[in-house]
Amino acid sequence: MKNPIRFLLTAACLCLAQCSPILAQAPSKSVTIDPSTNRLQQTTIKLPSGATMTVESGGTLTLSGALSGTPTGGTLNLSNLTLTLPSSFPTSASKLSFFASTTSSELAGVISDENGSGKLLFAAGTISISSGKTLTASNTLTLAGTDGSTLNVGAGGTLGSAAFVTTSSLYGPAFRATRSTDLTLTGGFTLDPFLANTKAFDTDSAYNTSDGKFTPQKAGYYRVHLVGRINGTNGLEAFVRMNGSTYFSARVGDNAGSASVNIVLQFNGSTDYVEALFTQGGAGGETVIGGTQYSWFEAEYVRP
Repeated sequence: MKNPIRFLLTAACLCLAQCSPILAQAPSKSVTIDPSTNRLQQTTIKLPSGATMTVESGGTLTLSGALSGTPTGGTLNLSNLTLTLPSSFPTSASKLSFFASTTSSELAGVISDENGSGKLLFAAGTISISSGKTLTASNTLTLAGTDGSTLNVGAGGTLGSAAFVTTSSLYGPAFRATRSTDLTLTGGFTLDPFLANTKAFDTDSAYNTSDGKFTPQKAGYYRVHLVGRINGTNGLEAFVRMNGSTYFSARVGDNAGSASVNIVLQFNGSTDYVEALFTQGGAGGETVIGGTQYSWFEAEYVRP
C-alpha cells in the first residue's frame, strides 16, 4: 500500500457518512450529534435560505420549545408523519378564547370591511340579514339617531315582537246607536230599557240591538255615554247598568231638556256588559225622543 494514511482517512470519512446520515446531511455547521445518544446536542437548527428539511416516513419531529425567526424561503416537509406540538401551541381547533382578551376597538381594527352582509358593524352603516336569518335583541334595540331614525322592513317582511306597541293594541271596540222611534216611558220610576236599535257604527260588533247590551271582547277601560231628551213636563233620569246590577245615573229636573250619563268603566273583555235605561216619576206616557239628534247610547275603548 503506497499511502496507508490517506486510505485510512478516506475509509473513516466513508464510514462516518454511512453511520451518521444526519451529520452527513447536516444543514449547517451548528448541528452536532452526540455519539453516545445519537441525538442532536443543541436545540437550534439553522437552515440556509431556500433549504428543505425532510423527516422521513415513520419519523417524529417533536417541538418542545418555540419557533422563532422570520424565514425568507424554504419548506418544512411533514408528509406521512405526525407533528407533536406543545399544549400552549394554537391549532385550527383552538377557539378565540385561547388568545388574550380582545377589545371591540381592537377587533374593529382587524376587520377589513365593517359593513355589509356577514360582516361586523361598529359604526354607521347597514346590517344586512340574509333570507331565513333572524336579528334578535334580548334586551333593547336602540336607534340612536337624533334626526328621526327609521326601522324599515322590506316587502314581505315581518316585524314581530311582544315588546313593540302595535296599532291593534292602541285601538279597541267602539259603537254608537240610536232609536228609530221614540221611547214611551212607563212612569212611576219604572226602568225602561232604551233599546237603541239603529247603529251608526259598531267597529267590533260588540253591541246587540236586540237586547241593547254592549259586551266588548277586549279587556280594558271604556268611556260609556248615554243621552236622552224628554218630550214632556216631568223630569227624566238616565241609567247605565253594568252586568244587570250596578247602576250609574244622572237626572234632569222638571220641564228640562236632556239627561245624560258619562262615565269610564273597566271591562274584563269577555262577560262584562252595559245597557241603557230611562225612568221618570208621575203617571208616565211621556217619551224620550228617538232619532239621531236628541238621544243616543255609545261607548269607546280608552286604554288597556
